[in-house]
Amino acid sequence: MIIVIVIIGILAAAIIPRLSGARGRANDVARKADLQQIAAALVSYQIDHGSFPNWCSNGCSLSWISSELIWAGINSIPTDPNSTRVFSGLSTNITAGQYGYITVSKWGISNNGFALMAGTETEWGSNRVVTSNNVIWSNISTFEWIILCKTITAGTVNDNNNWTCTYKKWEDVLRYIYIY
Repeated sequence: MIIVIVIIGILAAAIIPRLSGARGRANDVARKADLQQIAAALVSYQIDHGSFPNWCSNGCSLSWISSELIWAGINSIPTDPNSTRVFSGLSTNITAGQYGYITVSKWGISNNGFALMAGTETEWGSNRVVTSNNVIWSNISTFEWIILCKTITAGTVNDNNNWTCTYKKWEDVLRYIYIY
């Protein structure tokens, strides 16, 4: 009987950490799918109106442009799988359970592009890291110096060089940005 309990304990110790990471990865997959759906609606809106919704030039939550998204064909506005999470990264904090949105200048034309942002839970689901002492999103509307991370790893310092991003694991800095 003791041998069976020990074996179950060993198996539980090996499986439980993997299962806890699976929820984070699943949430990140859902976030990416949501952002792709929102992006398609925004492009549809731009085709019909000649520009993207521009209610919040400093960045905002999607709730600010919900009527435009519904007009563009989304039945309901997607929300973050974690409905209580508030994150920053644009020039403003994003409302709990929402995704971030900002219009951008592209090819020298204002309001000719957009960026969507989600706070992520795993390195695998992220493509950027916001460092606490160097918030790289304060000038996201120009795109000229926003660097995409090829690899993201946890460490003890915030650093971004040679497309390799290191972040402090205990800080909420992982982001996925969809840029159009």
